[in-house]
Amino acid sequence: MSELLSEQWQVAAQLGEALKKKSWLLGTAESCTGGLLAGAITAIAGSSQWFDRGFVTYTNEAKMDMLDVSEEVAIEMAEGVLSNAPLSTCAVSTTGIAGPDGGTAHKPVGLVCFAVSYRKADGIVTLPFSQNFVGDRHQVRVQAVIYAMEITRRIVQEN
Repeated sequence: MSELLSEQWQVAAQLGEALKKKSWLLGTAESCTGGLLAGAITAIAGSSQWFDRGFVTYTNEAKMDMLDVSEEVAIEMAEGVLSNAPLSTCAVSTTGIAGPDGGTAHKPVGLVCFAVSYRKADGIVTLPFSQNFVGDRHQVRVQAVIYAMEITRRIVQEN
């Protein structure tokens, strides 16, 4: 487990470097990760230079009654950050089924949907992703945090 935490710290530091190079500020919207993503980011000293804010939308009501785990919900969450946080340049969202219960045949435990949104001169670009993680609840959540930071870093570096 300490390997995952070490990887989490390294990925957060790499994300911070990519954001600082672009002078971008990141915002987060989390459901299944329950604040762990913002926690991993703010564990990095100096993260206030590149992290604006995080929203934890854990209940279905908080997700505006969108009772579905889907890329569409992840898109709405990421774009919602940019709508409500004008200083944020980009946003990442997580929504999924960490378990141990709540899975179905079509949406199994371990399914997590993500979206990364970023501002461009002509509007907002949003890219959705889905992953199926294996492990217990804690392992699924930590893997989701690492993945969210990795995809965000890649997108920041490419744009």
